[in-house]
Amino acid sequence: MKLFTAPLFLEAFSTAYCPGETLRVQDFALKGKAWRLPVRSGGAPVTDWPFLDYFMPLDSAGVHGLPSVRHLPKASLGRVTTEEWGSRQLGLIYEASPAIDWKRFEDWPAFVAFVTTRRARLFDDSQRRYRKLRREAGEPAFVWHDPRQDVLEQCFAWKSRQFAHAAKVFSNPANRRFMEAMRDNGLLTVSTFSAGGALMAVHLGAGFEGRFHSWIMAFN
Repeated sequence: MKLFTAPLFLEAFSTAYCPGETLRVQDFALKGKAWRLPVRSGGAPVTDWPFLDYFMPLDSAGVHGLPSVRHLPKASLGRVTTEEWGSRQLGLIYEASPAIDWKRFEDWPAFVAFVTTRRARLFDDSQRRYRKLRREAGEPAFVWHDPRQDVLEQCFAWKSRQFAHAAKVFSNPANRRFMEAMRDNGLLTVSTFSAGGALMAVHLGAGFEGRFHSWIMAFN
């Protein structure tokens, strides 16, 4: 993700993990491609850290004269359709990072029509569950950005109960401060879904350079 070199990301990283230190970005070479990475004050690139996902190579960038980086734990090597992913059995070698190219669709109905060709009853089932939830729990409500502190804390708690690894990650106060710092500086979008006034689900994501990155989803 190019998100990892966004100024607000670097600001939040410094706040949580290295107060008083100013991170910068620098281009590095790896396997014939150029990669823009966060760099700490001592010159070491940040390549492996909680919440770092897939790094993306720079478009049409040369590598001549760039310092090299030895390894990236996660890197985006290309983009394929779901059909190609299955037919070429790429899941045996690579890990998928699903994405939607919204430029392919003229509007929301066009997207719904496309999805329906692959999962015919998806949206009908979703509406049925929505009506059931409204009957049993009260009027559903969605909030695009909900900055309340208790919402973020509930997201951490739900995710920690779901996965042992998440529990370890969120037991570290610095990791919690990182999410709080991104929420406070406006990079992190905290979306909530409630029913009858009770919180049901939380989604953490971030938008940068025309992309919205889905990061953490948690529910009751």
